[in-house]
Amino acid sequence: METDEFLTKLSRLLDEVKIGVLSSLDAEGKPHLRWMTPGLLPNLSGCLYAITSPDFAWVKALATYPSVEWMIQNKSVTEVIRIMGKAQIIDNPSLKAEILEQIGRYINIFWKVNAAESNFVVLETVLERAYYFVPMRGERIFIEL
Repeated sequence: METDEFLTKLSRLLDEVKIGVLSSLDAEGKPHLRWMTPGLLPNLSGCLYAITSPDFAWVKALATYPSVEWMIQNKSVTEVIRIMGKAQIIDNPSLKAEILEQIGRYINIFWKVNAAESNFVVLETVLERAYYFVPMRGERIFIEL
């Protein structure tokens, strides 16, 4: 599978489910999982974006442990994507506005745990490799991005 084909599948899946699970390491190097709402930006290919609070402990730990993994699947689990990459925090007003335009209507829970609406940053995951699974067919495709 070529990168463009994979990104098309990822985009379609994100349009369908709107959520994914992000795994990262905390300050002690222990894994943690959380549901997030990621999105792709058409003019910034090769990265997955989400918003988060700069005050969350796991966000601060990214400076030490930037490797993360995303898992995105449809509701029937007939299609599963795992993405590995390096995450970084970006506090850029233009990028924040662009990602809010893309995913803002799907992040109601974020505003409940992060009351200060102006206190957020962008989590950018630079995609390095991925697995595309179709469990019912036993199909597993590895993609270097």
